[in-house]
Amino acid sequence: MSGFTFADNNATTTVITENNQVLVQGYSELLVTPGTATARNGAIIVNFSATCSGVTVTNATGAPLNLGVISASGTRDISLTITDSRSYTHTITQSVIIIPYAKLSLNSFSLRRTNNIEPEMQLWLNAKANAT
Repeated sequence: MSGFTFADNNATTTVITENNQVLVQGYSELLVTPGTATARNGAIIVNFSATCSGVTVTNATGAPLNLGVISASGTRDISLTITDSRSYTHTITQSVIIIPYAKLSLNSFSLRRTNNIEPEMQLWLNAKANAT
């Protein structure tokens, strides 16, 4: 097997990171594209299987494998395993960086005029950012 490539398949997050090789937790869509695989001794390739952070997708054609949105963050391994008709397997692993991301949680806010009459206003926010 000649290896595989991977990319963030979400155009919005790719624009933000300016790099389709870096994913954003909970938003990026991981697409794994197998390279060329050739079975030996009369066997045929019967399965391509990609795995990342507990998500596994398989097909029999070698077409790109869409693992969807990955909810984990950090440096994660992507493994691609091919299986031939004799049940022999070959696995290749690469690492991907998944940037942690969590939405901001706004608990409360208030807006009031300075001294209750001035044109200037004061805004108080109570917000929290948690890793999910």
